[in-house]
Amino acid sequence: MTSGSSNAARLFHWLRSRLGDPTPGATGTGDDESRFSLEAAHVQAAALPWRKRGNGIEIMLITSLDTGRWILPKGWVEKGETPRETAVREAREEAGLKGKAAGEALGSYFYKKTTKSGEIRHCAVDVFPLRVERQAKKWPEMAKRDCVWMSVQQASQKVDEPDLSQLILGFDARGMRKSA
Repeated sequence: MTSGSSNAARLFHWLRSRLGDPTPGATGTGDDESRFSLEAAHVQAAALPWRKRGNGIEIMLITSLDTGRWILPKGWVEKGETPRETAVREAREEAGLKGKAAGEALGSYFYKKTTKSGEIRHCAVDVFPLRVERQAKKWPEMAKRDCVWMSVQQASQKVDEPDLSQLILGFDARGMRKSA
C-alpha cells in the first residue's frame, strides 16, 4: 500500500477522476489544470496522532506553516526512510509527539500543494495512526504551529481535504484496533 508505484496509481486515478484524462508529458502548471503527469506526483507521509479519552478518542491537528490551516503532521519521505518512519519523524518535529505508529497506513489522501515559487505539486499522502504516549516539553517547530486535541468529529470537520476527512471519521471505528 505504501510503495511509490501504488501511490502513483492511486494518484493517477484520483487526478483523472477530478481533472479528466492527462495529456502526456504535461506538467500540471498553467491555465489548463486537466494537464498533469505522474512525474509531477510527490509522496508524503502523515501521522494521525490519537489518544484515548473517556469513552472515545481524540485526534491532534496542527496548523500549517504558511496558511494556518488545520492539518496532520506530515512531510516528504526522505531517501532511506519508509513512509512510516517519515510519519513518526514529522509528528516529533512538528508537534513534539512520541508514540507508537501502526505498521501499515490507514489509507491515503491526495491534495495540490503550491510551492513558494508558485509550482503546483500533486501529492499523495499515506496516513499512519500514531498512538501518542507523550508530548515533549520542547520540539523544533513549537513556536511555529498550534497543536490542539479534539474529537474525531471536530477533526474531520476542520481539515480541508474531503478524503482526509473521511479517513479521520473512519478511524474511530477501525483505527484503534490497528494501532492499539
